[in-house]
This record gives sequence, C-alpha cells and structure tokens, in this order.
Amino acid sequence: MKSRATTEEALENLTHIAELLLKLKLEELRAGRSDAQMTLFLDALGCSPTEIGGLLGIPTTTVNPILSKARKLKDSKKRG
Repeated sequence: MKSRATTEEALENLTHIAELLLKLKLEELRAGRSDAQMTLFLDALGCSPTEIGGLLGIPTTTVNPILSKARKLKDSKKRG
C-alpha cells in the first residue's frame, strides 16, 4: 500500500506543478489581452467554463456570457 500512496502523491505533485506552469504561461499570454480573448482561447483548447474561470481568476458568471455570445456569432455566420 505504501507504493500506491507514493504513486498517488507523485501524481498529485505533478498535477500541481503542471497547473502552476499553465498559470504562469497564461499570465505571459495574457499580456495585453482581454478576459474575453483569453476566454475564447481557453475554450478553443477545450477548457470548461469552470476551468476557464479558475485559470483566469474570473467568475463563471463572466465566462458564460462571453462563450454564449461567441457561439451565437458562430451560428449566425454558419447560417448566413
């Protein structure tokens, strides 16, 4: 059992490190970009609204309208 606990701890540590690196890279990418631009970027990468809010430090109630508006624009372009 000790081996399994060690493996789980190692995975947790790697996950934490990956999250920190991602946040640092996002800060670098964010320079001069709006929350809306970063939201659309992270959405394109497959992040959920909750993940986007967490990564950008903004509430999901801010993320959802941005995504909704972008999807409506995309749908209207497909139709027209």
